[in-house]
Amino acid sequence: MFDKVDRYNCYLHGCKGTSYDGGIRVPCIIKWPGKIKTNTRVHDFVHGCDWFPTLLEACNITVPNDLRLDGRSVLGALTRKPDEYGKQRCWQWNRLTPVSKCNAAIRDGMWKLVWPVIKEAMDVPPEANELDRKMKRVEGYPTEVVPFDDSYRIIPSPFPAELYNLEDDPLERNNLAERYPDLVKQLTMDFESWFNEVEAERREITK
Repeated sequence: MFDKVDRYNCYLHGCKGTSYDGGIRVPCIIKWPGKIKTNTRVHDFVHGCDWFPTLLEACNITVPNDLRLDGRSVLGALTRKPDEYGKQRCWQWNRLTPVSKCNAAIRDGMWKLVWPVIKEAMDVPPEANELDRKMKRVEGYPTEVVPFDDSYRIIPSPFPAELYNLEDDPLERNNLAERYPDLVKQLTMDFESWFNEVEAERREITK
């Protein structure tokens, strides 16, 4: 289900649910009279987690010093002002307990390192699918976190990481991992640092 594209997506690699650009690259339309000119096109790289701090800055709301945010404001990029936006961002998604290096990616400037989907980490028990169905149809929301025991799952080792230069290869067709092993190593370390930090926060919240 994660390697077949049935809809036109500008020939990008992957599809919805994957960390390739075919799954995470989407258009965004913004209307802000007096601030953003009509027909302005911005091609800067923006992550979903950047919108919250961007909206705060647009509303002149100061972020408390003790509030840690994953994203950064990109208001400068939107209004054509000088911007010092940091370019490194990460993605990871699977079912139930997060699995590092499964359907994951890290991007730093023009470089993007991707770990493909591990099928076993995407399987869910029937009761989870039923709960998902009910919630999408507003038939009833749980009043607390619903634990699912996924200890029965046997997750194989991740697939080798794939490295792409999105400036030269926006369709992610040419894997450069073997050509740049040092870059793969550094980006892998950066991703692991991000994943471990986010996972630690998740475990603290859900324990």
